[in-house]
Amino acid sequence: MASSRSPMDCALCTYLHYKVNGMKKSIEGVWLILFILTVFAFLLGKLEFVNSVMVGILLLSTFIKGQLIIDYFMGLKNVQLKYSIIPTLWLIIVLSSIAAAYYLPAK
Repeated sequence: MASSRSPMDCALCTYLHYKVNGMKKSIEGVWLILFILTVFAFLLGKLEFVNSVMVGILLLSTFIKGQLIIDYFMGLKNVQLKYSIIPTLWLIIVLSSIAAAYYLPAK
């Protein structure tokens, strides 16, 4: 009995298999980076090792985490700039507001 699958189906399956496995590896790498940055931020807070320089580093790591989430988990890495810039600008505005509230002297 002959197979009902055409050679095109096999080629497509092979392509999709490698494409999905490649995406899976990049997502796992992104997840690992997110995990490491989160543990770093947790340990800084737990050890109460927070000063002005560390707050800047934490804000930078938060921006990196946010941008990774926007690019990989929201799927905006390969879309037109006008679509991916909106959440990035939101992230910059929020983090800038936090930085201003922290670094501006209280009266």
